[in-house]
Amino acid sequence: MEKLLRTGERQVGVTRDKIRDDHLARYEWAATFVSPEMRVMDAGCGIGYGAVLLADAGASVLAVDRDAEAISLARAHWQHDSVSYQVGNLNFVHNPGEDRFDLIVAFEVVEHLVSPELFLRQIQTLAKPDATVLLSVPNESCIAHSIDLNPFHIRHFVKSELEDLALGCGLLVERVYHQDNREIREDGDGRTLVAVCRIKPSYTPGCRDSSDLERAYEKAELELHKRSEAIRQLQALSAPPGTNSTPRNLGIWQFSVRERAAQITAEQNRQTLNKISHQLQTSEHELLKLQNSHKETLSSFNRANVTLQAYGDILREKDNQIGLLENAQRTAVAEQKVKSEQLKQLRTARARESEQLKQLRTARARESGQLKQLRTAQARQKKFFDPARPTLAGLFRLMKRHRLFVGIILQAPLNTAKNLISVSRRKRANGSGMLSK
Repeated sequence: MEKLLRTGERQVGVTRDKIRDDHLARYEWAATFVSPEMRVMDAGCGIGYGAVLLADAGASVLAVDRDAEAISLARAHWQHDSVSYQVGNLNFVHNPGEDRFDLIVAFEVVEHLVSPELFLRQIQTLAKPDATVLLSVPNESCIAHSIDLNPFHIRHFVKSELEDLALGCGLLVERVYHQDNREIREDGDGRTLVAVCRIKPSYTPGCRDSSDLERAYEKAELELHKRSEAIRQLQALSAPPGTNSTPRNLGIWQFSVRERAAQITAEQNRQTLNKISHQLQTSEHELLKLQNSHKETLSSFNRANVTLQAYGDILREKDNQIGLLENAQRTAVAEQKVKSEQLKQLRTARARESEQLKQLRTARARESGQLKQLRTAQARQKKFFDPARPTLAGLFRLMKRHRLFVGIILQAPLNTAKNLISVSRRKRANGSGMLSK
């Protein structure tokens, strides 16, 4: 609440030297639990000095506080690249990231909550299964709770009460430290109890985020603070009897006033707490119903998701098949183009060969005509020379006997006859009947 910034209940320094030593010491101690890349939530961060200390140790920090004025101061004076600030009720805090937190720090928070069980249960939905939770509360053994001294605290705790509260909400308290000023130790009895907790493995939170429950909680908490403040003012404004009263009567009056004020305070607190408890029980019962409904919806969603995944696998298989067919089609088109080009070349070659064949046929026809003419001439020559062969043979014999005389007389005719016979033999020797060149 904004009033906390002006009462001394919240640290408001804009530099570390303006922050109380015990507050700084707790966050410096908490920073020893941080390792690089760790995700940390600072619940009830105030003005943000603790979140910056945790971020300096290497953590990524989500800092949450219900006081918008405190968050404004944090964003103005305690900025850090690894810290994000959020205004919100700690019982219903929203986790903006997908990953849960490795470490949750809640210093000086639980004593301000009407129902700390809601916040501690909410931790189960925010923390990883192996997460560490650090809590600090005022020690009832050293600082007895009083509305007069601190109207913003609902209650203080002894060690056993803190352990029982944490265990009932699914947190195992590993160790409880005691703090006085900057000293944090295991023994003794300090003003502040600092607990190191782990998530109980078998715990299942029974409460979930709900805007209706958040509004009911805030209304009940505001009403409780108003009544506590009214009681404190009533006690402060009440005046003792007149000055004529004896010391004995004054003492009796003071005792009766304190006793009556205590009775009124106890009765009003009891009624308020009963009312709040009833509202919380009713709200939690409704939330359990909603949770069951959400479980059924989630189950249906999971089934639908499985079906969608199956369809997705089928579609991916179809896409793969389509891809293979497209590749095969592209390959076939490329091969078809190659074959078309080859066919075009073959057709061109065939046309060229057809033209050559046509030329060869023309040449053959021309040669056939010449052969026919030669055969006709050969037939005429054969018809002329065949009857004269015996005569010529006799002449040749005669010529052998009378070579000189015959040679002189018949030299020219014989040469002509020899030439004709030679031509006839050459024609017969050519199978096609064509003259050899």
